[in-house]
Amino acid sequence: MSVSAQKGSMYLGASSISFWGDNNIGTGFFYSQKGDISITSYGISPEFGYFISDKVAFGFIIGISGSKTENRYYYGYMEDDPLFPGTVVEKEFTFRFNPYTRYFLIREGSFGLYLQGGLNFEVETEGKFNKFGAFMNPGVSYAISSSFTATASFGNLGFQTISEQDAYASTTYVFGLNLNMSTLNFSLSYTF
Repeated sequence: MSVSAQKGSMYLGASSISFWGDNNIGTGFFYSQKGDISITSYGISPEFGYFISDKVAFGFIIGISGSKTENRYYYGYMEDDPLFPGTVVEKEFTFRFNPYTRYFLIREGSFGLYLQGGLNFEVETEGKFNKFGAFMNPGVSYAISSSFTATASFGNLGFQTISEQDAYASTTYVFGLNLNMSTLNFSLSYTF
């Protein structure tokens, strides 16, 4: 890590930087079209952290994201009727809050290896989902300069509860290790 990432240092950045993804995009923009279906997603996930010692940082991420799916279709009332166009539009908006603690196992020069543990609170307005979970994942950091640091993490070990608030209110409990590529996270931060 850079010299500036010492006790008392703070950092501000963008988490989950991506321009290719799905409805769970972190920071970035995504557009996809296949046949008559188009998906537009956007998101921003600012991150703030504070080093309480040279090896331990507390931080949090606040994320907002949204998506719009358009499905164009054609229908007719009878076999000989002309086909009439129609469009089904679905929108989603998600807010999330992720406080975490980051512990550096190795800090040599510009390179760092850390273990991060935290909580996840997420609310999806359209689908009426509420999510709560705890996670732990490894990551690496590289100080590009004395002020800018790039980080990457992959995988999650933890649990999550997903509560659906529709007419069939239900709760799903998930526990395990997730090594899906959707857990790959890139971040860039400015240390001051």
